[in-house]
Amino acid sequence: ADAATPVRRRRARRGKGADSSRRRRASHFPLRKLISARFWKIWGVGICVVAAGAALLAGTWAATERPELLGPGFARYFEPSSTRAVTGFNTFMLISSAQLAFLIWWVRSRSLQDFSGKYRIWAWVGLGGFTAAMSLSTGAHLAWSETVSWLWDIDFPHKQTWFWMAPALLWGLITLQFLRREMRECRWSLSLLWLSTLTFGAIAIWQFGELPQSVTAMLPASRAFLETCLMTSACCLVF
Repeated sequence: ADAATPVRRRRARRGKGADSSRRRRASHFPLRKLISARFWKIWGVGICVVAAGAALLAGTWAATERPELLGPGFARYFEPSSTRAVTGFNTFMLISSAQLAFLIWWVRSRSLQDFSGKYRIWAWVGLGGFTAAMSLSTGAHLAWSETVSWLWDIDFPHKQTWFWMAPALLWGLITLQFLRREMRECRWSLSLLWLSTLTFGAIAIWQFGELPQSVTAMLPASRAFLETCLMTSACCLVF
């Protein structure tokens, strides 16, 4: 027993040293080199994103309403039907949001206080963001819905739309419930979350048909341009 005591003490010291080493690594993680804690820097990034989105929408409006202002090259580039500029920007916003979600998951997974394990949902948020970016840039959701519609010989209204919309809505509702709890202590984050939810909801509703003629007559622009505005706004709000 006396001979085993020094061994136990050495193991205890090694265990305490490993714990303190993990604490030092977690406490000295250079997070501020990636995301600053100063609000003016965060607001600056947000304003730059909004300005870039506004410039993109201005170019899209010019390509739709006044193509002579841009010339044939940029008119084709910003044309909503081609979705080149819009898709590239929105895909970049979704990928950036997914990367931030994975960063949150990675940092929270090394926390010495987060014992509930709720941080794991941030990994699913990141995967969902990458999936949305891939679907937006390649149209994979449309290929999926057409294939399922071809394999499943059943007829109901808006069948192809529902085949990709239903999984997206389910994932969105689960994610919204989680993010609402995560952001309940920050009014700005919660407000942006709800605004993005309303914007994506408007886009989803519009997929099931045209607006009434009385409403369409009051709209200041075409449907393609308005859908571009909604999608760009939603991606910026999520970011």
